Amino acid sequence: MQNDLTSLRQKTLDFNLVADYYLLDASGSVRNYKDWVNIIAANKKPTSKLYISYTLACSDETLATNITPAGATEIWWSYWQVLDKMKTGQTLILLSDFNSRYPLSDQESFLLQEKATKKGVTVYAVQL
Repeated sequence: MQNDLTSLRQKTLDFNLVADYYLLDASGSVRNYKDWVNIIAANKKPTSKLYISYTLACSDETLATNITPAGATEIWWSYWQVLDKMKTGQTLILLSDFNSRYPLSDQESFLLQEKATKKGVTVYAVQL
């Protein structure tokens, strides 16, 4: 699991979580999910976007506070998708326990890092 995080810039943010994009893990193993939703709400800019990584069904525009964490941690596919939405100079904060059933291979980790680098975005990982 730790190898999956080595390509991400890690920094203690002291709950100053201002970013353009947020990706929050809503798997069953995440603790204090609702607290993290509130922390993001208190710090985000009006133009920021919050995406939830959730393996169960929910529709677009579902409120983050209406999601009950469940299922497996499969944050990497969601991370790839959010990177597609980002523009050069933007920032993403990835919040997860990174407890995936399927750890990233070295090649997959490289591809994620390469994609973020080519997009010119900054990604911070916060391990919950």
